[in-house]
Amino acid sequence: MCFSSLTCAGTAGSLQGRVEPASRERFITIMRRMHTAGAQAVILGCTEFGMLLRAKDAPDIPRVDTTELHCQAAVGWMLA
Repeated sequence: MCFSSLTCAGTAGSLQGRVEPASRERFITIMRRMHTAGAQAVILGCTEFGMLLRAKDAPDIPRVDTTELHCQAAVGWMLA
C-alpha cells in the first residue's frame, strides 16, 4: 500500500476554529496531487486537518484521520 502523510506547518489554514476557504482548496489540491502520484490514502497527521476538510471534500480519496483514531482508542480504553 502507498500512503502519503500530511503534517501541520503552523495552523493549516485555520485560526481559532475558523477555516479559510482558500486553505481548504489548497489542501484538497495537494491531496489530489498526491493521489494522482500513487498515494492510495492520505494520513491526516494534524488535529486541525479534521476541521479543514469536510466529508464532501475529495470523497474519492481515502483518508486516515489520526485525531479520530486517537479519540476512538481513548474511548475504547475507558470503556474496557
